[in-house]
Amino acid sequence: MRGRIGEDPAARVRAVCASRHGETLVESLVAFLVIALILVGFFALFTTGSNLNRAATRSDAAVNEPMEKTSSVTVTIDGTAYDDVDLYSNGTLYAYRDGSAGD
Repeated sequence: MRGRIGEDPAARVRAVCASRHGETLVESLVAFLVIALILVGFFALFTTGSNLNRAATRSDAAVNEPMEKTSSVTVTIDGTAYDDVDLYSNGTLYAYRDGSAGD
């Protein structure tokens, strides 16, 4: 009977809806469990994204915070010593610049 040519799809839907057979409790619980697992996955994604965004915002704020000159030091790179190197810091990050170079 299924898939016959000329069968009216609306009549088939009406026949299924008029049927006294429905979903069992087990089928409903399984469907509920699948939906709950999908929702838990979405919530985990949203909270992880929120935490990453918060960490990136803090890191960005530290990078963009103005640095102040803290001292002049001597730096040795590959055996070559550089005197009068200005050390800058904002409490979180450190940077240096050759103090003898012009602005």
